[in-house]
Amino acid sequence: MYEKSLITVLNKIYKPTNSIYYGKGRAYTYELPQDLTLKQKKVLEDSAFEINKITTYKHEEVVEKLKQIVKDESLEQKVLHLFFRIFAKGEPRGIQSMYSYYFAKYLPAHSFSPFEDGEVGDYKLDRCKISGLKKQSEQNDGKNLFDFYIGYPSFYGCANLLLDLQEVQNSPLEEIDDKDINAFRELCAFIDNVDEKVTYSKLETLISKAKILKGSTKTSRTWIIHLFAHLGILNIPHLKEKTILKGFTTYKEQFLYELELHRNSKGEVVFPTSFWSGKDGVDKDVIEEIISKVK
Repeated sequence: MYEKSLITVLNKIYKPTNSIYYGKGRAYTYELPQDLTLKQKKVLEDSAFEINKITTYKHEEVVEKLKQIVKDESLEQKVLHLFFRIFAKGEPRGIQSMYSYYFAKYLPAHSFSPFEDGEVGDYKLDRCKISGLKKQSEQNDGKNLFDFYIGYPSFYGCANLLLDLQEVQNSPLEEIDDKDINAFRELCAFIDNVDEKVTYSKLETLISKAKILKGSTKTSRTWIIHLFAHLGILNIPHLKEKTILKGFTTYKEQFLYELELHRNSKGEVVFPTSFWSGKDGVDKDVIEEIISKVK
């Protein structure tokens, strides 16, 4: 895991003004900004972090490696410990890993399955209808790793999930204590008591005002809420069997759910979070299930 001092430096580097675009399907690269101090340059140099590590990922290879990596019996505990460090320690790195691990755990072995014309209306989707992975993609692994550390994850089938779990697998088990568990419970209890008309977007504002998530940002709070929906912590009655703790929901299924919501909503639609409102509260059984997994 990388030190906060490096993440601070990377935050100055990975800005749109420093990016170079090479065309559709190509990964952005980044130049060092002129305002980096000598101290910041030294932090970057000492870390050996590659800011432009360009990698080409292929669907079949990513699926195979994801299925292989979750066979590592130590990986789930590393993921869970990172997850609990989000709440009291203010470290958002575990947002991505919690999603990646359970996505990979239940991901079925399969070959690239393209959408047929008209299969989802007039939409043209260049992803596998099972996993959501592209047949081939070029990624800047450096930028994607940085996004994990600031709590800006990818919650769909993409090569980033493999990059994420590979880093976690090669890292030591992070320590957690009762404060981390209690902070998680506190957040869940807060959500369970919000007004029944609260939407997920309003929920982020309420959590921010309550100041119950140490070191969080609007970005990390938003994605914690989305993660809670995927895990089933946010209680969405008709989607209880579609959580990542229960099994795998195909990319096509998720897309169709979003289309269903689009017909009745003018705002942004995000599966499964958009199906939740304050009246649904939290699922206490799921909360206890996650806590019970920690060893």
